[in-house]
Amino acid sequence: METYVFFPEANVGCIQITNDAMTPTFRVGSYVAITPCNWEGDAVYAAKVGGVIQIKRIMWTPQGFLVISDNKAYPSYTVKPDEIVIIGRVSKPFNKL
Repeated sequence: METYVFFPEANVGCIQITNDAMTPTFRVGSYVAITPCNWEGDAVYAAKVGGVIQIKRIMWTPQGFLVISDNKAYPSYTVKPDEIVIIGRVSKPFNKL
């Protein structure tokens, strides 16, 4: 993923989708708005995992957070709570800044 940009005056962030891991939900090249928050239940989030910011569908399980790509070519995986930083919840995509 590209660099996360935060606009404090609007309390919103933005990131461009740079791979097809979340296709068909988000297209490569589109942008998504990110509302800063902590965990709020199963949803699509911007999160830092292994030092990399990712846009993923994240669900809680008894084993930890299940990190899911909408593109079935990418396998899901589970991380412990101390291995993930939730940046914010992702809203619908847009094509231009």
